[in-house]
Amino acid sequence: MDIKTFSELLAIGCMIGGLLYRVIKAESAIYTEIDKQGDILTHRLHEIENAIAVNKNDYENYQERTDYLIHGLKEKIDHKFNRLHQSQKEFSEYLKKHHDTFINVD
Repeated sequence: MDIKTFSELLAIGCMIGGLLYRVIKAESAIYTEIDKQGDILTHRLHEIENAIAVNKNDYENYQERTDYLIHGLKEKIDHKFNRLHQSQKEFSEYLKKHHDTFINVD
């Protein structure tokens, strides 16, 4: 093997080595970017999960307060109705005694 052939083979080997180095470097950059984007996506999903949990908690608290308020209003209405009904009965009894008028409230 003469020096010219050896130098040509050495030059081709260096070119192939350089090309291989650039391909490996590009592949490494691609995998690094994929990992980076995966981490960003994982972080964003975690933020969304937290936001959903907070909104769900707020909704459950709102629903509980609303149920409590509705229950309180129903009790108030029942209490007012019972008082009014009792007053009507008393008034009917009063009219029966004093005016000989019959009013049926039941």
